[in-house]
Amino acid sequence: MEAKRVGVLVLLLVYGVFFLGMKAEYATAQGCGLNCREGALFMKCKREGDKKIVPAPCNCCNVKADCTIYFKDGPPTTCSAN
Repeated sequence: MEAKRVGVLVLLLVYGVFFLGMKAEYATAQGCGLNCREGALFMKCKREGDKKIVPAPCNCCNVKADCTIYFKDGPPTTCSAN
């Protein structure tokens, strides 16, 4: 019985380390990743002034309105309220 308890605790520890080690970008990309654009350099939001926000998201999902995402190639994307 004690061996089962130790095994379960080790398994929970391994899962905990795995999930805590995941990048937040990967975790949030599952719901919004279908329209993800490569090469995002930085983002600027009106409420932040001219401050560059890095790392930039790859799309407007979970980004507040009045933010613009700047990409390495191509035009920037302006996020508006849904």
